[in-house]
Amino acid sequence: MKTIFETHGENEKLEQPPNSIPRHRCLIYGFGNPIQGLMGDQGDNHCPLLNKPCAMEGHGITPDFERCPDVMTAEYSESSRIVEIQGSRLCPREFAPQGISVWGGVSPRAFEDYVMRPDTPRPAPKSQ
Repeated sequence: MKTIFETHGENEKLEQPPNSIPRHRCLIYGFGNPIQGLMGDQGDNHCPLLNKPCAMEGHGITPDFERCPDVMTAEYSESSRIVEIQGSRLCPREFAPQGISVWGGVSPRAFEDYVMRPDTPRPAPKSQ
């Protein structure tokens, strides 16, 4: 049985899921805080790095992990929060095995590769 991701050693490669969910170019947008190494998909604009709604979106800017000043600051300072997130597994809804409520998730690196790809569906722009 083919799974939605293939594991090659430590490298996971995510394929386009059959039920895609539009995603911003941010691997942590909408995920909850790490709990026992897992970050659940909340389906909202929560930023687990700040433990509050996405600051970029709050300023009317489309969320983008590579342009987020809070991510840059956290990585530069090597904050314990960014280290905790890097050591966790993300549980995006579109990759969850059907009929299973608890699963092991995917690596942040694999999900980042997926959300940054140009073929990943994006949310419609919000009207001002």
